[in-house]
Amino acid sequence: MDYVNLSRASSDDHHCSINITSLQQLDLNGNGLRGPIPDIFVKMTSFHTINFGSNKNLIGGLPKSLGGLCQLRTLDLSENTISDGISKCANTSLEVQYLQKNNLTSPLPDSLGHLNSLTNVKLGGNKMHGHIPISLGRLSRLEEFEVNGNSWEGAISEAHFATLKNLKGLYILPSSPRSLVINISSNWIPPFAGLELIDLSNCQVGPLSPSWIRTQRSLHQIPLDNAGIIDTIPDWFTSTYANLSFLVLSNNQIRGTVPLKYNHESSVGTSLSSQINVLDVGNNTFSGNFPLNINETMPMLTHLDVSRNMVNGAIPSAICGITSLRILILSSNQLPGNLPHCWENLGYLQVLDLSTNSLSGQVPDSIGSLGSLLFLMLSRNSFYGELPSSLQNCSQLRSIDLGENNFSAELPKWIGKNLTSLRILRLHSNSFRSGVPQELCNLSSLRILDLAHNELSGAIPHCLGSRMIMVAPVNQFSVNTSSISEQIVYVDDVTIRVIKGRELEYDKNLRFLVSIDLSCNHLSGAIPMQLTNLQGLNILNLSVNSLTGKIPEKMGYLRRLESLGLSRNQLSGEIPSSISDLTSLNHLNLSYNELVGRIPSGNQLQTLADPSIYEGNPKLCGPPLSLKCQDNETAPAPNHVNEDIEEDEDGFEKKWFFVSMAVGFVVGYFGLLGTLWIKKAWRNAGSRLHIYFTLVIVT
Repeated sequence: MDYVNLSRASSDDHHCSINITSLQQLDLNGNGLRGPIPDIFVKMTSFHTINFGSNKNLIGGLPKSLGGLCQLRTLDLSENTISDGISKCANTSLEVQYLQKNNLTSPLPDSLGHLNSLTNVKLGGNKMHGHIPISLGRLSRLEEFEVNGNSWEGAISEAHFATLKNLKGLYILPSSPRSLVINISSNWIPPFAGLELIDLSNCQVGPLSPSWIRTQRSLHQIPLDNAGIIDTIPDWFTSTYANLSFLVLSNNQIRGTVPLKYNHESSVGTSLSSQINVLDVGNNTFSGNFPLNINETMPMLTHLDVSRNMVNGAIPSAICGITSLRILILSSNQLPGNLPHCWENLGYLQVLDLSTNSLSGQVPDSIGSLGSLLFLMLSRNSFYGELPSSLQNCSQLRSIDLGENNFSAELPKWIGKNLTSLRILRLHSNSFRSGVPQELCNLSSLRILDLAHNELSGAIPHCLGSRMIMVAPVNQFSVNTSSISEQIVYVDDVTIRVIKGRELEYDKNLRFLVSIDLSCNHLSGAIPMQLTNLQGLNILNLSVNSLTGKIPEKMGYLRRLESLGLSRNQLSGEIPSSISDLTSLNHLNLSYNELVGRIPSGNQLQTLADPSIYEGNPKLCGPPLSLKCQDNETAPAPNHVNEDIEEDEDGFEKKWFFVSMAVGFVVGYFGLLGTLWIKKAWRNAGSRLHIYFTLVIVT
């Protein structure tokens, strides 16, 4: 027997022991194998292919007997939990080494240069560190070198590529920005001329553009995100790459005219390949405007990001002619005027971000034709009027942010009736009036509800709590973009919440954040006791309304509450002692109400010693206020909320744990095409909510 293929056979064995000395190929890919790799290879000297990839749970290091397999040509241990696997032996026959997506922590040994038959090395997505050895330059047969997502430092020089005449793919992408310097002279001519894919994102490539890549005319994918480039796009750039399909230059300081191809004589610009699918030049200092014939010059675009630049000029109707568009991000520029009335042509569009511009007018009805739309962000513009009712046709929407505009009229009921997949609804700082629609209670997946700074009146719907919304948050949404054969995961990365001038930051933890902000409206009536059912709630802001009655006695049920704002209402009665059970509370504002009695003490309240929390309540007494309580003014009797809800809380904790694990934040390994970071922000000087979105392309 010379070949055994048991891939995807789903074995429950701790390991598989095979003792056939003539065996040449062993494929146990994707079998769910667990534990260390057994040291069984002493007598199996005929092996030339071993594939233990995608078992996930193989641990430990490589067995010593692997070093004796002198004929081994292919070793695949990718997607496991191997912690030590970089061989220091001189196995000169090894051609392919796949160890990506493991737990390797060691540096690359200098002995790597002894493996002179290597053609493919994949070590990406590990925890490796240190320098990349100069001995790499001795691997004359090397075609693909992938070490992205590790903690590399030091420098890469021309010596690292001395004999690499066959190199076609180079992926370095250190996990720490600018920790690895690409120290190559501008007049260097590489020994290789057939490079097709390169990813030097997060490396210190700049300040000048890497002129040596002009010799690589076969390049069709160039990610240079966050590469420290402070320069213009060279004149030779666009004439060199006729087949360029993927260009990422975001998060640099590149200046000049935005690289969108121009054909009309009155404009000068940088011409890119008409084959380009992905163009991301966000967060630079590009200027200029959109060509009127962009649909003709870039007809195959699926992803266009020119955000955070200085682009001006109206959005041309021609952009609707790029029917392949999936992602369109033009935020944080100087775009003026009205939106074009042609969106019905973009049936594949999934992300539309036009926030933070100078756009005005009404949102056109044709926006409702975007049947695939998941994210709509139009905040910080000057849009006015009603929301187009056609928007209810976008039933797949996950996030709507229309904050900081001039929208008016009643808050539409169809949002709750037809957009039931919403996770984020942010209409902050507009002029919406009438009440909070009961229909919003249908949004069972909602995680952030921000209706602050509007003209809303009436009572807070009781069903916001009785329907138990915002209890099981989801942290990522997948967007399939077939044109670039990748999965795009739009992940909520950082959330910043500001209440009464206090900024709270949740870094890469939005999956645990749920928030209700109804502040600065004209809401009346009592705070619904049902809100205390929302045990996953982190932020509750009802400040600056006309709410009356008592603070709910069971407020302490909100065990995860970190910020509670009830200031400037007409709340009366005593502060419930259960508030002291809010052990995560780090911001509290009860000022300017009609509260009476002794301020509760104990637990987390002891750390909130700012008297301004309680000011404007003349009948409150006790620390931290200077007014002392009379002997007959005692604090409310504790109701021991912790004991009341202990049983329910245990169950909830388990549910929360498993939900969180199921939807966990998976951005560990960056794929061959690199990564695109796309961060969008919504700001307001008073009560603000920032949400940054991260776009990661993974394999």
